[in-house]
Amino acid sequence: MPVAKPKKKKTAVRRRKLTGIKGAPLDSFVKCKDYFHFEVERRELVSLVKDWVRKEFDKDDAKAILANPEYNLYMFAFHGATIHWLNNGLEFDEKYVEYRDRLRPHFENLIESGNKIIAEKKGDEPESDKKVVRLNPKQLMQNKFNATLAVDLDDLEEQWIDGQETTIDLYESFNKHGLKPAFVPFATSIVQFWLDEYSDAYDKKCEQAVEAHAHVKRSELKRRIKACEDMMADLDRIVQAGKAQRKTRAPKPKTADKQIATLKYQKENRDLKVVSINPASIIGAARLLVLNTKTRTLTEYVTDRRDGFEIRGTTLQGFDFERSRTKTLRKPDEFIPIALKKTVRQFDKLFNELTTKETQPTGRINVDCVLLRADK
Repeated sequence: MPVAKPKKKKTAVRRRKLTGIKGAPLDSFVKCKDYFHFEVERRELVSLVKDWVRKEFDKDDAKAILANPEYNLYMFAFHGATIHWLNNGLEFDEKYVEYRDRLRPHFENLIESGNKIIAEKKGDEPESDKKVVRLNPKQLMQNKFNATLAVDLDDLEEQWIDGQETTIDLYESFNKHGLKPAFVPFATSIVQFWLDEYSDAYDKKCEQAVEAHAHVKRSELKRRIKACEDMMADLDRIVQAGKAQRKTRAPKPKTADKQIATLKYQKENRDLKVVSINPASIIGAARLLVLNTKTRTLTEYVTDRRDGFEIRGTTLQGFDFERSRTKTLRKPDEFIPIALKKTVRQFDKLFNELTTKETQPTGRINVDCVLLRADK
């Protein structure tokens, strides 16, 4: 009797785990975004972004965008995650809709710089056919940041993905690359993003952040949070150092015509038969005699300033408060003609002989004041 052959057991074939972009989770955008940060290779990310650019922009704009250095396409992995999310026809929660809204403008900003690169490569074109593409200051700064510090930060993130416990001294990095405090906001946006992500995962404030970083030990999350806080502190120090080194702009002195533009004074007093000098001659003078015809007071202003007197509005500036003096004249019609002819020393003697009370002047000049004399 023939012996029946034993039946072979059917074994289930285990499905191979999807990797790369195909393995990106689609149940949560934050999971998808973090997957692109940690799991998707640059080559695959660049290919995804290029395909999207060619599909979304016309031929000339797409050509310009793709003419930029390749790091512009892969430096922000979340752009790739956003494209993948859109390609699958998925909607964004209100919390993450900004990723969708910021996607296209980011690449539109690369059109001008790309056209410039294309124009530079076409050196054989006639001069009249060349289009001069001028980048605005912010675009120039962004390009410089992308080519310097952004590369260092990207390398740091790659090291963290590989499990290395590394950090970066942003203060030294700014000096190394010759970056000014104006570049701080570019770095802040990246470091603050990391800090928020790791803090949410460590403090368990966001379920999606916790799931996305479940493979990272709490001790490492804490270390990364501390590293981000140190980087933020470095950025604050860079801003403060910039303020400390900022040169104080010396005020530009106004011309004599501008200083006396609003000055009010009495041009002539017929009762005392005196006429005011040109007020412009006061600027830079070291001594000034002013007669108030209403109160019959004579004021002698004196200054030791190298630049002499200045006028601001209707007030004399720069006079020596202690040495300047005012006295009331009992017989102004007799004293003034003598005072105008005498030397400084002779005037001083006559002025001291006046028996009225001496007061200190305020520097204000009004419509009752006659400008008698100005000496350099």
